[in-house]
Amino acid sequence: MKAKQLTILFYLAISASLTISAQTQEGIVRTLERPTQTSAVLEGVIIRMQGGHNDVISSEKGLFHLPMDNKHYGDGYTLQRVKKRGYELADHGVVGRRYAYSNSVPLTIVMVSTAQLQADKQKIEFNAFQTVERNYHQQLEAMEQQLSDKTINEETYRAKLVELQQRLERYQGLVEHLADHYARTDYAFLDEKERVIALSIENGDWDFADSLLSTMFDPTGILEHYREAWADADRRLAQGQQLMDEAQEALRAFILQQEKDGERLYQLYTIALARFDNEEARHYIEIRAALDTTNVEWQCDAGLFIQQYYPQESAEALTYYHRGLRHAKTEFGENSAMTALCYNNIAGVYDNQSNTSKYKEYLLKASSILEANYGDDYYGLAALYNNLGGHHARERHYEKALDYYFKALGIIQKTYGENNPETAISYNNIGYVYASIGDDATALKYYKQALNILQNIYGEYHYPTAAIYNIIGILYSSRGDYSLALENHLNAKRILEKTVGLSHPDMALTLNNIGNVYSNQNDYSKSISHHQKALSILRKTQSEASIDIASTYSDISFVYFEQGRYEQSLNYLTKAYNIFETVLGKHHRTTRLHKFIIKRVKRAMKRK
Repeated sequence: MKAKQLTILFYLAISASLTISAQTQEGIVRTLERPTQTSAVLEGVIIRMQGGHNDVISSEKGLFHLPMDNKHYGDGYTLQRVKKRGYELADHGVVGRRYAYSNSVPLTIVMVSTAQLQADKQKIEFNAFQTVERNYHQQLEAMEQQLSDKTINEETYRAKLVELQQRLERYQGLVEHLADHYARTDYAFLDEKERVIALSIENGDWDFADSLLSTMFDPTGILEHYREAWADADRRLAQGQQLMDEAQEALRAFILQQEKDGERLYQLYTIALARFDNEEARHYIEIRAALDTTNVEWQCDAGLFIQQYYPQESAEALTYYHRGLRHAKTEFGENSAMTALCYNNIAGVYDNQSNTSKYKEYLLKASSILEANYGDDYYGLAALYNNLGGHHARERHYEKALDYYFKALGIIQKTYGENNPETAISYNNIGYVYASIGDDATALKYYKQALNILQNIYGEYHYPTAAIYNIIGILYSSRGDYSLALENHLNAKRILEKTVGLSHPDMALTLNNIGNVYSNQNDYSKSISHHQKALSILRKTQSEASIDIASTYSDISFVYFEQGRYEQSLNYLTKAYNIFETVLGKHHRTTRLHKFIIKRVKRAMKRK
């Protein structure tokens, strides 16, 4: 829960006696309070006001004084810069937000050490993965029991299984965002019950958090309540100057309560996500966005959820993102980090739509803002550079892709150090480019570095590491080192068995990889066995006319061909060809290749 500076701008037509020259805005910088770490004042923070000519630096007591020459009480001002090496703002929006000058109310700025933030994020992510994987297995077991009891049929089971697996995959795309939110929770503003709820969520004990939330917060009818509260505040303000103080206090209390209720909605949203209850999660995150349509962060959170879980509703995601962009420009300015964040979010939707020109356009808008105003080592640029690298990699502009990926890596290492998930992602991205250009040795180097980091942080059994093991295995296969290839694919299989179980599509992919290695080692019986197991999994989760099933048919056909069993080879090859022709079209390269191989198999049959 991020405590925001509560400022209300009232421009009063009062005499010039309120004009104050050569006054200062007092302020204090402190650290974020966490469950195991109390807040402390922060010395040596550099602060500059928009339009100011000199930096001010916080004292050993965390105090600073911003010159407010010729300012009226209530006049607006904006911070341009808040910086201290090794620290970042707990609330991204502090720089660029419009504050109201007060000679009696100090401005509080909260910062968090980068090391603490990353440690907390890693812990929260780990706990989240543990809980979500447990929920996944519970729901999977319940579905399998229903199938066994015949309360659902095979078709319903398959549909539910696919939906459950998709929810797990999409949760992957949000878990880092959720962890960052809770790692920035300032416990200084929480009462005892709120502390227990926040800590329960961070520890992955979401059922307990849910039970506590239900005793203190009811989201039913909350929008109507706030509409009435806003209307009441407006009525009070309209009554005139004599009620101004009362109205201001009511509005201040209302805004504070709105922040708390917004956080409770986000907590309920988090719990619903972990239970794979998409509709409930959507309900909470959309109510939160509607509570304050000027809150840029809340609009972006709702847009991100729609983008991840309902990609077919891209127009809805863009509505949230553009609303956030509009208010980011108004509240923080055209060249603020929040405006750049909104551009990046909008780019993500265009990426999902495969609109590469718009995707690149909005990424470059975002990066140009951050480069011009915060420098090319600003930590917020790392994600943008990674996105731009991914864009150029897909366009096969590999040199440009590596340029952006290495820029991102440099920022991440400087900001977060080596042993960090962000660093692992960068190594993974770089490894992908080197693999794409055929430099398997260099690709292996970077993939192994990514794997080592994730293992150091999360331990041996972490679902995302299975994918890296599979990639490393494929690279070893391409180099002809089949024993090491098999070792890595078996490691992937072991992790998947423990984290997502035997019926997940990733398990089918891994079994096919193992089957291919056995085929290369001429152990055809083991190869067929693993491909058939993969096929069995895919048939439970996908329709018969799927590319994955077609590819598995093709793999099985190859093994039979190597054994000289041409009739069986032709049977599976024809099945694969028919699917490719239906899904990809008869002129697609893969379809044409399989048509050519069919002719080759038929010739071999005649010779035999």
